Amino acid sequence: MGKVIPHKKPEWCERPTCQYLRNGAGIMCIGKLPEPEPHGYGFNTHRLCMLEEETGEHLVRIVINKSDVGWFEYLFEVMKD
Repeated sequence: MGKVIPHKKPEWCERPTCQYLRNGAGIMCIGKLPEPEPHGYGFNTHRLCMLEEETGEHLVRIVINKSDVGWFEYLFEVMKD
C-alpha cells in the first residue's frame, strides 16, 4: 500500500461541510456528508475526492454510498493478479 496519512484533512479540501474521515497519499480523501442525499432507491452518504498530483486540480468529486464499495472492489480486483 502507498503512503497513508490518517486523520489529517488535506489542505486542498474545499468541502467544509464534509465530516473528514480518511486521507490517502495526500491526494485522496473521503468524508461523510452532513445529510444523506437521495440517489436512486437509496441515499448517498459520503464524498470521495481525488486530486491530480502533478497539477493540483480536482480530478474526482463524487458522492457515494455503501453499495458503491462493492463496485470499487469489483473494479480494482483485476489488479490483484
